[in-house]
Amino acid sequence: TLNGYFNYGNRLQLFALSKVLGEMGDEVVVYWPKSFKARIKEFLRYNTPLRFGFNKEVKIKRFTKKYIPKVSSNAKTEYSIVGSDQVWNPEYLKSRPYLLNVPNDSIKVSYAASLGVDVLADEQKEMFKKASKNYSAISVRERSAQKILQPLADKKVEVVLDPTLLLDATEYEKMEKRPKDVAIGEKYVLCYILGNRE
Repeated sequence: TLNGYFNYGNRLQLFALSKVLGEMGDEVVVYWPKSFKARIKEFLRYNTPLRFGFNKEVKIKRFTKKYIPKVSSNAKTEYSIVGSDQVWNPEYLKSRPYLLNVPNDSIKVSYAASLGVDVLADEQKEMFKKASKNYSAISVRERSAQKILQPLADKKVEVVLDPTLLLDATEYEKMEKRPKDVAIGEKYVLCYILGNRE
């Protein structure tokens, strides 16, 4: 899936899918290839405490270390599952082509993959058409993605639940922490809005 420590939703979907697979008896390894240059940039980025957004990223990194299975950049696996999140967003694929063209000989599956766009350019359609042949099963999380990809795929494109909804509330309650500025027993609502919309 997408790496980096900038998005709560990404990390929750990764936690949930890993947990479900682990409960099925599978050993889960997260594939995040990083070049030496990327590792240096990441080190500098997460060791500069005065930068905007630093606290959020440190907390996501801490969550990752505690709840996400081991990370590898060269694991040999029987299956490779791409998803969830906007793993097939054409913008992200420019710098992360391995999210569509998984670079190993494993059986390839997508789970709740999202495009994050409503239309694909002709060259992007061709890219998905070619890549779909390498997948044993394809699933997406939106009907709009199914509508775009079904004509390009040589197999049925299923719509499935986002992995965060595969777990019941008790799994999340085990991890929750009351915000410091909310009194015990006081009710509150947490809103996490992606982007700059009010």
